[in-house]
Amino acid sequence: MKLPRFKELLEQTEAMTHTPPPGQMVGPTKAAVLKAVDTYKDKLRSMGINLHSNLGSGANGFVYDMSDGKVAKITKDRTEANATYRIKGKRLKNVYEIYEVFELGDLGIFLIIQEKLQPLNPIIEKYWTPAQTALGGFRVNPSEASRTFDKYWIALERHHSFPSMDSTEYLESKRAFLEVGNGLKELQKNEIKWHDWHIGNIMQKSSGAYSIIDLGVSQSPMVSIDKI
Repeated sequence: MKLPRFKELLEQTEAMTHTPPPGQMVGPTKAAVLKAVDTYKDKLRSMGINLHSNLGSGANGFVYDMSDGKVAKITKDRTEANATYRIKGKRLKNVYEIYEVFELGDLGIFLIIQEKLQPLNPIIEKYWTPAQTALGGFRVNPSEASRTFDKYWIALERHHSFPSMDSTEYLESKRAFLEVGNGLKELQKNEIKWHDWHIGNIMQKSSGAYSIIDLGVSQSPMVSIDKI
């Protein structure tokens, strides 16, 4: 059976009051991020950031390990810094916890200290990835979240023959789906419109709860970020 392809449901917001959509942000280069790390290396080390333990890098910056169950992301992404600042100190059940957000001087480079999460359950990788590809991504308007989740879940069930309705595969996939949906609602309550729901942006907390990560593709009211 051919899977249905749903329209992308993204709520439009005024650019004047929210961070601009992805692709419209102009800022420092990734090389500037490395330069900022070097400039602030003593301060960063004093905060417990291990600059010799680079856990990975992306288009906008780098992630470093910390010794207390946290990681430090140093990024040029103002959009992500803005969104994470809005949930700083809030313990949202299905969204990664943010402990601190700072701007490094006036460089337009940001330090985000966040919760260290666990790799995703292999069952979710197996059952979600093909469905996500067939659907063209999971895109949800928060105001229509419940109805859209139902559509996606139906598509996921059609795409796979689960062993049974009470199998581990079925129950775990459904739990993950509903918990990510709850995370989306938690972000909405904090005035964050998240537009990047896909398998690469879901991990698990130490409790086993599924968690949204990476708010780089989002929109939220602008805030003033503390500097160090």
